Amino acid sequence: MKPHPIKRVVLLVLPIVAALSLTLFFALHSPNASAHTLQPRQPHSGCCAVVYTHIATAANTTANWTELDNKDTNGNPNAFVIVTPNRSSSPTNVVDNHPVGVWYDGMAGKWAIFNQDRAAMPVGAAFNVYAIQAFLPGGQSAAVLLVASASNSKGNWTYIDNSVTNNNPNAFVNVTLNWNPGGVGGVYDAHPLGTWYDAQAKKWAIFNEGSMDPIPTGASFNLLLDTPIISGTILQTATTANTVGDHTTINNAATNNKASAIVFATSNFNPQGKGGTYDNHNIGVFYHNGKWSIFNEDGAAMPVGAAFDVLAV
Repeated sequence: MKPHPIKRVVLLVLPIVAALSLTLFFALHSPNASAHTLQPRQPHSGCCAVVYTHIATAANTTANWTELDNKDTNGNPNAFVIVTPNRSSSPTNVVDNHPVGVWYDGMAGKWAIFNQDRAAMPVGAAFNVYAIQAFLPGGQSAAVLLVASASNSKGNWTYIDNSVTNNNPNAFVNVTLNWNPGGVGGVYDAHPLGTWYDAQAKKWAIFNEGSMDPIPTGASFNLLLDTPIISGTILQTATTANTVGDHTTINNAATNNKASAIVFATSNFNPQGKGGTYDNHNIGVFYHNGKWSIFNEDGAAMPVGAAFDVLAV
């Protein structure tokens, strides 16, 4: 559906009438849920991350969102959250084939994963979650917020301006849309997202895959970048040898024979600034035959040459 931005508000200080109005708005357009399986763990290096698999249940899901429940994000509108759908952790093998994002429910004091097209969140849908208490300050940060503006956006992409990624075609970028950073505002971008390296600008950008729809001004994105405090990053490229039907299988020591690994993936249009292959589908991950795979949630064939930035924790 076409995004419907709302006025920028701070949910926690709304007058009662306005708060009730917003509650009705979200009840009509989104869902609520809680973590079914909470397995916090530290990343391979660095500190402060809570990484686990979240499952939407009948008790915790309403309309199009499912609410997270963990110590780092509860009551914290400034938390940083990255998510990737995980079919293997669904008790009923549910696939949520919709563009997802995260938003802060100020009334509940919790972050939530939601379907941006406002489709109902299916019970049993599972997501891998990477959360820290706050964005990390400074140009070398691994966890940063990008807000699209008239000055940093062009057509269907918005540029990342960060010393970690600038002039670095080998950079790792994992992205999740953040509907209302700090619990304020609310901008949709209901498309499968990817990243690409603009060799002329010497910058990475987030773009709407398979669509020339412009990135909306005010759309916000949580970015996890490859810095010394992050390890377990993998570049996965689909080949004829590792791709069957709708999925490409990762063959890496960080993930092989590790069913408990928490895996995140973002489409990378042109690794190292070379080539360029679209995969304009919502993607997820699943575990089978001792290995993790990235798959197109709609069952479409995975194109040879499609590439993905992968984090395995």
